[in-house]
Amino acid sequence: MAAMKKLGIIEGKGANRFAPGDKTTRAEAVTVLLRMLAYKDK
Repeated sequence: MAAMKKLGIIEGKGANRFAPGDKTTRAEAVTVLLRMLAYKDK
């Protein structure tokens, strides 16, 4: 998580808060996947 946060692939919810027990929305999942693909292409 720390490495993905440092790379800008993931962010927190709200005030930089992570909620690992919360359910992920489709929009959040797509955002992470797109950022991972963009990072891979660098």
